[in-house]
Amino acid sequence: MSKIKKAYILKQNHYQIELLANLDQMPDSGAVGGVHWPSMNKGTGFPARVLAIIPKRTEKTDS
Repeated sequence: MSKIKKAYILKQNHYQIELLANLDQMPDSGAVGGVHWPSMNKGTGFPARVLAIIPKRTEKTDS
């Protein structure tokens, strides 16, 4: 993504998160994610903490 596009996104009060690990382990649906980051002051990047809450799978049994 070009610097101009990144600047536009940030000026809209939106952030992009890059380089997340283990996304392949997330289910297609049903999970909830949250992101937290420190206050940014004249920085170009910063670490973010990303947390996923994945509901426990229940096994269906035949009765």
